[in-house]
Amino acid sequence: METPWGMPSDDLLTGTLDGIDMVFLPRHGRGHVQTPSTVNYRANIAALKMLGVTDVFSVSACGSFREDMAPGDFVIVDQFIDRTFAREKSFFGPGLVAHVSVAHPTCSRLMDAAEAAARATGTTVHRGGTYLAMEGPQFSSMAESHLYRQWGCDVIGMTNMPEAKLAREAELCYASIAMITDYDSWHPDHGAVEISDIIRTLHGNSAKARETVAGLPAQLGPDRAPCPCGCDTALEFAIMTAPEKRDPLMVERLRTIAARVLEPEAPVSSDVSKTFRKNLAKILDRTEVWNAGSLAEACGLGKSAIYDILYGRSKAPRLDTVAKIANTLGVKITDLLE
Repeated sequence: METPWGMPSDDLLTGTLDGIDMVFLPRHGRGHVQTPSTVNYRANIAALKMLGVTDVFSVSACGSFREDMAPGDFVIVDQFIDRTFAREKSFFGPGLVAHVSVAHPTCSRLMDAAEAAARATGTTVHRGGTYLAMEGPQFSSMAESHLYRQWGCDVIGMTNMPEAKLAREAELCYASIAMITDYDSWHPDHGAVEISDIIRTLHGNSAKARETVAGLPAQLGPDRAPCPCGCDTALEFAIMTAPEKRDPLMVERLRTIAARVLEPEAPVSSDVSKTFRKNLAKILDRTEVWNAGSLAEACGLGKSAIYDILYGRSKAPRLDTVAKIANTLGVKITDLLE
């Protein structure tokens, strides 16, 4: 599915597990085709938000900086140190600025669920730990590994940042289940990280991870109450840009993840609406597959809805309508709005 930030890592798998709607997204893509730096973290989080996801459980491999956190153990992470530098880390930017708190970047309610589900599998689980997010794709040098231990870090990985920050901006609850595969490069009895060792441990961890995920619905329950940590209201006072100074195109994009605080029922701005009509007309002129009537039917809109949009007979469309039309046509949202 298309998002205002491009395509997510892969197709999203949706389904129901023990009465709970679930969505699965492989962050590296099926077959592991994305590096930690090339993962489109913004599109991944936006796609989850667009599908109605409220709670995100991140499951990932990591190295350990502590003797007692051994390969095969799980760590329910509660803090991060972000050492990544080649990734887009925010949905916001010039034209619409926001500052959210990530003092407590994970959700205690989801941590409780992850811990209980993991312990039920017989896995050794450590509640709490600081995750050092490195850029990668190379592993740490020995000097770096010793430095991060001195900083008080517990585990090291390459993917939880900026993922956790973006989840907070999207007002999604987030928990990280770090599956330990190795001791990084600090341990005198284990030497440098070897891919063969990681793969061997990963196979064992994967089975326990599947059992853990299967146990999450029982921990979450059928009814979702408001987040006690305030994750789902993180943007309440975060937006700094005055309404009259906000970039209209930024507003349209950000309604995807920040609709609650950006007038979700409001139509796109008049300037953007004119651009949308013009671009939609050009695309329909070029295609032999769609016309205004068939497109309206495929999108589940009124029979004359597309005609009314094209000829300015209707109010400016909402962004969710624009997204539905873009996905049906197989084009990017930006192809219609820019």
